[in-house]
Amino acid sequence: MDVYILLKGSDCVFHDLDLHDKIPQAPPEDPLPAVLVLREWFNLNPSHEFRCFVRGRKLIAISARSSTFYDFLLPQGVRKSILERIRAFFEAVICPEFHLSDFIFDVYLKNPTKLAPPSSTSKPNLKLVDINPFATYIDPCLFSYEELEQCCSNASGAAGEQKQSTQLHQTTPLLKLVESEDPHQNFRASKFQTSKLPAEFVNFSQDQGVDQLSDGFKKMLDAEKQ
Repeated sequence: MDVYILLKGSDCVFHDLDLHDKIPQAPPEDPLPAVLVLREWFNLNPSHEFRCFVRGRKLIAISARSSTFYDFLLPQGVRKSILERIRAFFEAVICPEFHLSDFIFDVYLKNPTKLAPPSSTSKPNLKLVDINPFATYIDPCLFSYEELEQCCSNASGAAGEQKQSTQLHQTTPLLKLVESEDPHQNFRASKFQTSKLPAEFVNFSQDQGVDQLSDGFKKMLDAEKQ
């Protein structure tokens, strides 16, 4: 029952199922059922999590997933290492196995301050956490989707210049981190904040006081348990 309430209260699950229902019906011999995938829970250090954006098979941007300021990520050597390790993982692991042109993936760097550049034989020492569509209902973290479109345009322009050049240069993705601990600079109201609350809670909260919200939510939970 607890798992059912959790899934039913997730606006992310609701959105995914709504998209699934809009897919044209597959033939009976090749059905397209909805699948629930469960992953083992791990306690992750939020400073080690990064969201990566791919357009046209190119890694165009990388964002810290947390909006908290971490000064140890800011040195130029650390930034370069983060970029190199994620790009090496993308080219060696993601690209050969995942054939969509546009998508978003999350990675966890076990030691983001590691400065040793990865060689062709060394492991980047990171884990793939998740893969999502490149779509505006996915949180762009520290970016906006307008910025990501600009990154895509810049990457396409750089690729065109590479074709005209006899020397091969890799397109470097843009890395965005929280640059200051000033809360006024770091605050960014996100439309994805409500995704951290059950959908019913968000619906109940519209134009209601705290007492009405509490009573309504309690009645909803009691009804689910019956």
